[in-house]
Amino acid sequence: MADSSNIGVPDSLLETVEKDQLKWLYDNDPVMHFSVNAKTERIIKCNKTAVTVLGYDSKEDLIGLPIRALYSEKAALKIPEYLNTFRTTGRLKNIEQEMLTKDGKPIAIILNSNAIRDEDGNIIASQSTCTDISKLKAVEKLLQEQKEKLETANRDLERFVTICSHDLKEPLATVKFCSDIIQKIYGDKLDKKGNEYLSYIQEATDRLARQITDLADHAKLGKNVDKEWVDIKELLAIVKYDLTKQISAKKATIKANGLPKTLVYRTEFRLLLQNLISNALKYQRDDIAPQVHIAARRDEQFPDHWLFTVADNGMGIDMQHQEEIFLIFNRLVHKTHSSGSGVGLAHCEKIVELHNGTIWVESILNTGSTFFFTIKDVQ
Repeated sequence: MADSSNIGVPDSLLETVEKDQLKWLYDNDPVMHFSVNAKTERIIKCNKTAVTVLGYDSKEDLIGLPIRALYSEKAALKIPEYLNTFRTTGRLKNIEQEMLTKDGKPIAIILNSNAIRDEDGNIIASQSTCTDISKLKAVEKLLQEQKEKLETANRDLERFVTICSHDLKEPLATVKFCSDIIQKIYGDKLDKKGNEYLSYIQEATDRLARQITDLADHAKLGKNVDKEWVDIKELLAIVKYDLTKQISAKKATIKANGLPKTLVYRTEFRLLLQNLISNALKYQRDDIAPQVHIAARRDEQFPDHWLFTVADNGMGIDMQHQEEIFLIFNRLVHKTHSSGSGVGLAHCEKIVELHNGTIWVESILNTGSTFFFTIKDVQ
């Protein structure tokens, strides 16, 4: 406290002002305050917030009431347990309870209590704060309901995808079989245009078969698996081995540095690397051998995330298409690269999201692309 003699204000006046301030803060604190007699368990003091929140007319309506009267019947069953803890330790910390308003409306609260003791150390009263969390609980309930609806929708979607992939494959196989038979038996009797149309059917059925399979695989990503600590450098070596044929045919160079050992879904992360490297090999520039560089470092903005980059010297992606490439079944068809189901980069985005990260691309036409993605490496 400032020296009142220096400012010409009597100590008694300053003490009165401070007491008034403390009283105002106590009464207007957004948290409810109660003091309770330890022997009678009746309220001996409360603040205005308690009166307002619980719907009473004045402090006098609350003072003298048994504290149990403010709790719901279910909550009151826990009071003996809490009293035992309080008498032993002299405090209660972050206890979730349910109080009742004057009209009987339940209010969720967080209770904290500390003991007031006499000179001999005996507990004579409790000083408690009760924080109204009813709005928070309502939001929590709404989020839980939305979560359950989302989980139900996801299960329904998975069943739909499974049924569709099974039911669509059968008629598709029939179309494929018939087109093959027509080609084999009647191919030499068809003119050039007829054979061209037949090849369109065969290419379309092959592409649709791939899309059905890829869609089913997309729905299964991240299901029934746990994260594990994986050496990404070793995982990349496996991916390079699997892509040996393509790498050799393209005379490609795959380099990496700074790859960590981190917590990931092993199979999904392997597919992520494989899709990004395969894309780089596929969309090479004419007569230029693909060069792919994979690197990782801690994300400066989010230290619990790794930031990975997969850079290539390929054809690049036009600015207007750099966001839509992650849409499922979206294929940016190039005159010399029309194959593919359009699911690979959608797989990548879903896998990154499974790791609580984001993925994006920066690219310059006829120069190359760099895919960036982050992953969180904690549970």
